[in-house]
Amino acid sequence: MGFDLSKQVKALDYHLGGGLRGTVPEPSPKAVNRYNSRIADNLSVIGKERPNPSDTEAIAKLLSELTEDDMNAIGEENLDAVAELCDGSPSRADLEALGHRGFQAFMGWLSGELNNPEGARPATSR
Repeated sequence: MGFDLSKQVKALDYHLGGGLRGTVPEPSPKAVNRYNSRIADNLSVIGKERPNPSDTEAIAKLLSELTEDDMNAIGEENLDAVAELCDGSPSRADLEALGHRGFQAFMGWLSGELNNPEGARPATSR
């Protein structure tokens, strides 16, 4: 058989501990684009523009100027973006209960699955 989607793209199943398991509903391309835009532009919630990624001095300057309130606002924007994408599974409250490291790990996993699913990875053998 040629292409088999079920072998290329797995369900977005998660286990967050404490018996909390589920599946993130498969998002539409528009929902993924909105999520990616919100994460890429999360500095806008504090009125800042994202510096050029190759301008390390501008990035370092921006990071050194962030206040605790700025970082909290960016964290809330990230939480809202993930919760919107997950459409209730897991809920925003579930995500918030993960704590900082748990949430960062979940967000990283989800971003990786959405933006580079197994089937999109280049194959090295037949």
